[in-house]
Amino acid sequence: SNQIKIFVDLFNAGCHPTIEENLKDPACGEGGPEVKPNEIVSKEVKQLPGGTFYKYMIESPSGSRFTFYLLEKGDRILQISKEPDPSKFEKEFEEIVNSIKFE
Repeated sequence: SNQIKIFVDLFNAGCHPTIEENLKDPACGEGGPEVKPNEIVSKEVKQLPGGTFYKYMIESPSGSRFTFYLLEKGDRILQISKEPDPSKFEKEFEEIVNSIKFE
């Protein structure tokens, strides 16, 4: 309860040209047209020193919800995950995200 784990990975861009299309259809249509896509429930966008920060709330067709934190600069996109989410360390999480810079 006194910790937060943060993971930073490259975003698996998938086969679609935009972040949102890849979040809606992460399997690139593999299940066929009868498979319903994920739904974007909410989206927040902030301009940070390191790039554009996105927070997406996604709901799968089964009703599960997932939060995606992405930092984009040019053609590079980082996916940032944290455990637990949300946590009592939201301010610290924001400070860490604000400190990320692309080389």
